[in-house]
Amino acid sequence: MWFFKKTSPRRSQVRKNITAERFWQINRFANIDRLSSALLWLLFVVLCVPILSFELIQQSRYRDLIPITVIVVLISLAAAFYIHHYQRRIIKNHIRALALVGLFILLLATTKLGVLLADQTSTSWATGTAVTAAVILTVAYDQRFAIGMSIFYCLFACFAAEATSVIPAQAGINLFLTMAAGVFTCCFSLREIRTRMKLLEVSALAAVIVFITAVSLGLWANHRPADVFSNAGFHAAAAFLAGLLIQSLLPVIEKTFRIATSMTLLDYSDANQPLLKK
Repeated sequence: MWFFKKTSPRRSQVRKNITAERFWQINRFANIDRLSSALLWLLFVVLCVPILSFELIQQSRYRDLIPITVIVVLISLAAAFYIHHYQRRIIKNHIRALALVGLFILLLATTKLGVLLADQTSTSWATGTAVTAAVILTVAYDQRFAIGMSIFYCLFACFAAEATSVIPAQAGINLFLTMAAGVFTCCFSLREIRTRMKLLEVSALAAVIVFITAVSLGLWANHRPADVFSNAGFHAAAAFLAGLLIQSLLPVIEKTFRIATSMTLLDYSDANQPLLKK
């Protein structure tokens, strides 16, 4: 019968090799690093959805949570693939992954809180947090990765700053372009921090670009000039204040992401340091 049929040693060895290879591939795919990263991704989605849909939860519109959840999942998946492609070491470095998740959640919560405190009329908080994210990511990583992740943050921040029936679709696009202008300016102009004035120069340049962008978009939308310049001023001020905030929190950022900027290394190489005097 067929189950008594003998198999050659070569065929048996091939079957064993195929089984071992499949087991190795499954084990490689489902290793502890990937599982931990997947859990952190899920944690981000779980925390992000309530922040972006805070007004909907207050109004008990739970059915409307489904679209925003789908959007958050899709954007988060795109960001996860971007991280896997350009910064795969984050998957293995759980501290950095957790810091990245915490950074996004903290900035999104700040944006939502600022919009709520401003009676849902000011979106300059979104610009300030976008510039903050761009500068921190540029300091902690490279410019390409910082630009990509900052754009993902801008997408989330647009939803965080959106108020039901208050911010129309065109204003949402204008907000995204304003944030993107500040993000690109910071990422391209900030290569390394060698002096204490570098962040102030970058934030001042970002404030100017944000102001010009906001004014241009406001005038193009046929808004009143007084409102346009007032709104642009708020966005520019938020971008500049973000640089001041990062300047004061730079040591905390270095410890959180376990990095050392060029300015810190120059301080360590100072001949007046006690260790170098010995």
